[in-house]
Amino acid sequence: AAGLDPASRDADPVVAAVAAEHSGAEGLLPRLRRLNDPRRERYVQLLAVVNGWPAPASAAPALDWAAEAVRVRTA
Repeated sequence: AAGLDPASRDADPVVAAVAAEHSGAEGLLPRLRRLNDPRRERYVQLLAVVNGWPAPASAAPALDWAAEAVRVRTA
């Protein structure tokens, strides 16, 4: 979905696919907001350090986009 405006009609297939995996869009927005908690991101970073894994890329931009796309469609 990179480069797509979350409110555009071009984003509809992306939102539909995500919603289909999560039994609809209604409960999806709160879940996306919970997943986008900065504490969760820090936890994942620390797991990588402790386990010697490569630093993970931030999921925040994708979660922000998805939350906005769902919000626009369920408002």
